[in-house]
Amino acid sequence: MKSSFAAPGLVSKKISPRKMAFITGTLLLTSTGFVCRILGFFYRIFMSRTIGAEGLGIYNMVHPIFSICFAVCAGSIQTALSQYVAANQSKGKAVFKTGLMIAMGLSLIMAWGIYGNAGFLAEKLLLEQDALPISL
Repeated sequence: MKSSFAAPGLVSKKISPRKMAFITGTLLLTSTGFVCRILGFFYRIFMSRTIGAEGLGIYNMVHPIFSICFAVCAGSIQTALSQYVAANQSKGKAVFKTGLMIAMGLSLIMAWGIYGNAGFLAEKLLLEQDALPISL
């Protein structure tokens, strides 16, 4: 029995495994992106109620610096590792460990740079004294 919604001849055609994998990957990425947006929405509400308007303003001022540092530390390392491991599967673990060490090294250098220059970043770049770290 043919469906009244499908065009004749399309019901009997099967989707190739390659197309099915593509469709499955697309649906998976779309659904996870949607879930992440929803979680981010609720996180923003929670954060705004927790730290208040002033804290949210300081967070939004500091966030571009964080984004630049994240891009430097992890921006293209994952892509390069994925491409290299796909080409040389036998060296996968060694390449992963090397990439992890590079990312960790860059992260430590960036953290040290931000922490050491926090006063300069707050006064000259952000123009906000409230962004200075609190000394304990």
